[in-house]
Amino acid sequence: MQKKTKTILGFTLVEIVIVLAIIGVLLPIVFSILFTITRQQTKIYRLAEAKQQGDFVLAFMKSQIRDYGNKIYKDDTELFETCNDSVEPDNTHTSQTGLDFYIKKRDTANGYIQFYTESFPTGDASDTSNPQRLWFSDSGLKQILTTDNVRIANFEISCYRRTITQLPFVFVSFIIYYKTNLATAKPEDLAVLNYKGVIKLQ
Repeated sequence: MQKKTKTILGFTLVEIVIVLAIIGVLLPIVFSILFTITRQQTKIYRLAEAKQQGDFVLAFMKSQIRDYGNKIYKDDTELFETCNDSVEPDNTHTSQTGLDFYIKKRDTANGYIQFYTESFPTGDASDTSNPQRLWFSDSGLKQILTTDNVRIANFEISCYRRTITQLPFVFVSFIIYYKTNLATAKPEDLAVLNYKGVIKLQ
């Protein structure tokens, strides 16, 4: 009578060790790729958020200044008009915060518009980047133009009058960025956009 031989199916110890070694090499590579893709997607989202708000802010400032602006003052009492002449120093005025830059509205007795920045209440004492948010004031009625997700930096608004027969030009510039600390954030975590605009008063 012939005996049947049993065939044992399975992996040898050497094969298992080789497979584990291959997995050990591939896993860090896969995780590194996934981590890189995730960070890139996060940065794209942050840039899109900053760009959306930056485009809105610049377009809103241009429309308000162009459609309603008439004269420019350093205060709301209309005592110190600026950019009212073509001779230095009366032909230029620059404000780093917008707090001393009042744009008189046409066809109104005391109406004015104003764009200015103020510190963002982060509550984080370690945030040394002095984050700002941008405000719009229409004759004292205030509203915030940016959401909590973005910050404003290096805001500047200025005017320049070339000749006495021309109305002033208004220049605005600012940096808008996602809510990261510019002083400590890594380059790959930054989502920063620069904006500049020129508006001629009508």
